[in-house]
Amino acid sequence: PFPLYQPLAKSRPKPPPRFRPSISQVKWALIGLNTAVFGGWQMAKAHERSGPKTGLPRFMIDNFLLKPGDLSRHRWWTLLTCAFSHITMGHFLFNLVSFNTFANILSYHPLLHGGHLLSLYVGAALMGSFGFLASTMNDPFRQRKSALGASGAVMGVSSTVACLFPWARVYLFGIVPVPMVLLTAGYFLIDSAGMKDPTSTTGHAAHLGGLAFGLMYYFFRIRFIR
Repeated sequence: PFPLYQPLAKSRPKPPPRFRPSISQVKWALIGLNTAVFGGWQMAKAHERSGPKTGLPRFMIDNFLLKPGDLSRHRWWTLLTCAFSHITMGHFLFNLVSFNTFANILSYHPLLHGGHLLSLYVGAALMGSFGFLASTMNDPFRQRKSALGASGAVMGVSSTVACLFPWARVYLFGIVPVPMVLLTAGYFLIDSAGMKDPTSTTGHAAHLGGLAFGLMYYFFRIRFIR
């Protein structure tokens, strides 16, 4: 005889499918947020030329720059908002073009969706921010320092993609073909060396923090997806 629970299990209705945004949808939403904040900085710079740092310039500085004293002042949101923040066009374009490239490669994985990209971006951004704060702990000039940019988040996406598709080729400066695994290793070496340069204004610790999160996200989350 069949177990009594079997017919009951068969008659149980299937749950409705959950909506899962695609990687492309989340990618463009994140690019849109970065673009909006970049526009805010351009407006703030225009306001700043005509007077002191009040109004919009002060709002952008307070809410979209990560500063060593932000947590003690309860401005915890800057840990994340700084990762959508770019002031110069070069910084903005380099990060967003790189992010677009890596997200496009990530979309080739048949089992990943936009939720994975969002988790990866946010997690890498936060770990990058904590990396920056940790790097300023013993700096006598720490109160003069600040961090912004999507670089930590982009590094996280880069390292995850390098684990999934190590030999996928990207074109450095649009010219030189480089496998993802070598590109990411190069980022790691450059930032590791930069950590030893006290005069550097680049957020090397934030980059390495984001890269580390991307590796952890692959080894503890993505590789178990079936």
